[in-house]
Amino acid sequence: MPKCRKGKVVENKVGKNYERAGYKVRVRKRTKKGEIDVLARHKNEKIAVEVKHGNKKRQITSKDVEKIAKKAKAVKAKPVLVLSGKAEVTSKARKTAKDIGVRIKRLK
Repeated sequence: MPKCRKGKVVENKVGKNYERAGYKVRVRKRTKKGEIDVLARHKNEKIAVEVKHGNKKRQITSKDVEKIAKKAKAVKAKPVLVLSGKAEVTSKARKTAKDIGVRIKRLK
């Protein structure tokens, strides 16, 4: 399966998981800061989800985390980073995520 296609499959899976949890979901929302993979709403909560998938060991850096936070802020949502496959977050990126309020989840 081509690289870009696998990412969309994973994004759709994440969207379905949020729908099952009662969220209204929009997949691939464009903003001035870039594309948000999944935008989910439930009551007064709005979540902007960035999905990072890697077949090989993919490193997520603090710059990636900051970019996710900016995209979420553009739509007034809480930022969430979902990791899939062999994607890994560096220790500096984990600290940055904690400092600026980006939740990190691993897709099971």
